[in-house]
Amino acid sequence: MAQVQALCGSPISRVVEEFPVRARTTRGFSRFIGITTTEQWVYDRGWGRFPAVLHFHDGKLRRIGYLPYRSGAR
Repeated sequence: MAQVQALCGSPISRVVEEFPVRARTTRGFSRFIGITTTEQWVYDRGWGRFPAVLHFHDGKLRRIGYLPYRSGAR
């Protein structure tokens, strides 16, 4: 995440979500083992180009996508 921010600057929007992580036991039950964090950053790429959406999972870039519309004028 630090490398992306150093190369691309600050995103125009950032959404952070935390989810519980569960694991199945040998008896078939599930138990809580921790929390995972996901972040979604949106970058404006300039006139005539759709905004880029970067998805991070536990601090690592996992996917890059594009919004099908301009973020300001939907």
